[in-house]
Amino acid sequence: MTELFMHIKPVHILIALQSSSENYASTVAKIVDCTYSHTMKILEAFHNDGMVSFEKKGRVKFVSLTDKGKIIAKDFEKIVNKL
Repeated sequence: MTELFMHIKPVHILIALQSSSENYASTVAKIVDCTYSHTMKILEAFHNDGMVSFEKKGRVKFVSLTDKGKIIAKDFEKIVNKL
């Protein structure tokens, strides 16, 4: 039912990012069963919309939800749980 109303991968990525404040794209890709390149494409779109932020520490690029992203992720999680 969820797939009927929204694209499932972006929703799962947002929900997965709630689990920890420091995630990196390859871990998120594994959690949601998505390719790294597709995950990065979605994360870049979220970044452009102000829902995620990137922070580079050494060779690792961490991604985390912004305040706006946290609100949206919680809303989507409620919707997914109801469906």
